[in-house]
Amino acid sequence: MDPRVVEEPQGREIVRIPMRGRDRPAPEGTVAVGVAGRGGNLVTGYSVAHSLARADGLARAVADGMLTEADPPGPADVLREAGLRALLRLDTAGTLDLFEAFGRLPREQQRDFMSRDSRTAGLARAMWGMFGGMPWGARTELVRATLGPGRVRPVEGAPARGPA
Repeated sequence: MDPRVVEEPQGREIVRIPMRGRDRPAPEGTVAVGVAGRGGNLVTGYSVAHSLARADGLARAVADGMLTEADPPGPADVLREAGLRALLRLDTAGTLDLFEAFGRLPREQQRDFMSRDSRTAGLARAMWGMFGGMPWGARTELVRATLGPGRVRPVEGAPARGPA
């Protein structure tokens, strides 16, 4: 790799990660896995760990003809959706405060936050730990971002979005 790429970036990369998964069901007869199967973490967008954890059981179910529909959303998914809503509405300073608070969490709470398979109590404990680790002004902004109207702040250079 040419070191100038790091030292002298040529521009800004904009990446679209479908945080909520596909906007439509997978085609009939298709087994959707990962983000396509709504297996991604709603806050981080990551789906690899969840997909790999399900791989053996999914392969057995397919081989045995016992494939079932995806699990319905649960209480942890409601928390993850609130976290995503807040993250999408925070400005740069608020996002950095949130990430700093995450970085100070104990490892177990970081895992609970990042894992798609976390139980509701562990996820809530991690989210509360992040909230408690933020400066007071950032906490206020996080509450506004979580509970506020469905307005998402546009990313510089990206098209404006409507209500979330």
